[in-house]
Amino acid sequence: MQMILLTVRRHLLRNHVCPQVMLSGLGTIKCLRYNDCYVHRWPQEAHVCLKFLEEYSKIRHHSLAYRGETLSTFCQMVFDDLCRQTDRPFITKDIKQELAGKQQY
Repeated sequence: MQMILLTVRRHLLRNHVCPQVMLSGLGTIKCLRYNDCYVHRWPQEAHVCLKFLEEYSKIRHHSLAYRGETLSTFCQMVFDDLCRQTDRPFITKDIKQELAGKQQY
């Protein structure tokens, strides 16, 4: 991943465009910025997050979208979505009694 950002930076510098380089805590390039254009490093676990969202969409309606967040941020988004209230129908007392009667052995 680091090599891709270095290649992009090299290409921009050859075309006389000097992007601002943003480094991670370890000193590796995580983002290039020029005016309103940002080029981010794609996390190595991104394909796992995208596949998870694909499978998650099959069992639950959600508005989550993966935009290259870290794995911890993505997990927090999924957890928040799982904890939110769903649109469940209100069960009246009559329906509860009917269901309880059907579940009697």
